[in-house]
Amino acid sequence: MKIGIISMQRVSNYGSFLQAYGLKRLVESLGHTVTFIDYRCGKPVVPYSGKSRAWMLVKMYAPILVRAVDYARYYILGKTDFNIEYRVRFLPQLGVSYRYKFDERVDIAVVGSDEVFNCLQAGENVGFSPMLFGQGINAEKVVSYAASCGYTDLKGLERHGLTERVGTYLKSFAALSARDENTRHVIRSLTGAEPEMHLDPVLVSDFPLPEPPFRLRDYVVLYTYHSRPYSEKEQTEIKDFCKRNGKRLVSLGDAQPWVDQKVPASPLELLAYIKGADFVITDTFHGTVFSVRYNKNFVTKVRPDNRQKLGDLLNRLGLGSRRIADFSQLQEMYGSVPDYQRTNAIICREKESTMDYLRKNLCRI
Repeated sequence: MKIGIISMQRVSNYGSFLQAYGLKRLVESLGHTVTFIDYRCGKPVVPYSGKSRAWMLVKMYAPILVRAVDYARYYILGKTDFNIEYRVRFLPQLGVSYRYKFDERVDIAVVGSDEVFNCLQAGENVGFSPMLFGQGINAEKVVSYAASCGYTDLKGLERHGLTERVGTYLKSFAALSARDENTRHVIRSLTGAEPEMHLDPVLVSDFPLPEPPFRLRDYVVLYTYHSRPYSEKEQTEIKDFCKRNGKRLVSLGDAQPWVDQKVPASPLELLAYIKGADFVITDTFHGTVFSVRYNKNFVTKVRPDNRQKLGDLLNRLGLGSRRIADFSQLQEMYGSVPDYQRTNAIICREKESTMDYLRKNLCRI
C-alpha cells in the first residue's frame, strides 16, 4: 500500500529529519511504499512574525524561485547556511523536493511524529494547521504515530477557544498514538478515548551509520539549537568542564557561535558523531533521544518551553537522574554514568509495541 507521512520534515533541524526518516524506515519495513505529504501552514492563533510567515508562503507557492536562489547561493557562491544545505542536500534523502505536495492520494496517512499537535506555536512553519489534525487529507484512513502537543495544553486550548474544534478533529482519526503524557491527557480529555503511547521513531528504528568525514577523539558534543541563547556563565561552565577533563567541545551542524570546534554533518553523520562522543550535553528532546539511542553518558537541561515532553521522556525511560538544573553540575554528572539496562529493556518492548500498532493500523478499513 501507499502510505503518506505528514510530519515536520521541512523544519530545518536534525531531529525533524531523523524522526521522519525513522518513521519512513519503520513503515517500509512492513512492505509499504512511503511518500511525504506536506501540511498547509495555518495562520497562528498567537502573535507571530508577519515577515517570517511571508517567507514561508514564498517557499510553499514559489518553489522554483526558492530552488534557484538556494542552488545559486550553495553551489556558486559557496554559502553553507544550514537552512539552505538542509533543503539542497538533506531533504532529497527523504524523497522530498522543493515542490510542496498537499493533495497526493494515498491509501493511509500517518500524522507524526514530533510536535504535530502543537497548534499554539507562533512559528511560520506550522501555525494552526487542520491538516496536522487529519483534516483535508486525500486518504482512505488517517492515524497518528507518537504525536506530541509540545507546550500546547488544555488550558491554552481553552484560553484560545479551540477545545471543541480540536476535539472534533481528533475524533476523526481512525487510531491515535501519542508521545508524551501531556498529549495523552489532551486527547483523553477532548475525545474520551485512550491513545496508545509510543516512543519517537529515532529510538525504535534502525539507521545505517556512515563513517564520519572527520576523525575526532576525546570530545564532548553540545547538542542544542543555533538560536538558543547561552549566558556567559553557562558558556564558561561548559568550557571549563571540557578543559578540566581534557576534552574538545564540539558543536555539530547548525552550531552555537561561541563553540570553537564546529563540525558540519549530515543527519546520519551527526548520529555517528554522537555515538563516538565521550559525553553529550543537551537541552533538546532529540539531543536526549540521540544520546539514549547510543547509550551515551549525557546530561539534559530541561527548559520551560520543553519541560512537558522532555521531562516525560526522561521519566518514561527511567533516566530522570540525567536531568540537571544548571551546568555547574556537569562534573558531578560526568562521573556518574547512566545504567542503561532498564532503559534498553523498555526500548525493546516499545519497539515491539510500535510494530504491532503499525501492522494493526496500516491496513484498509
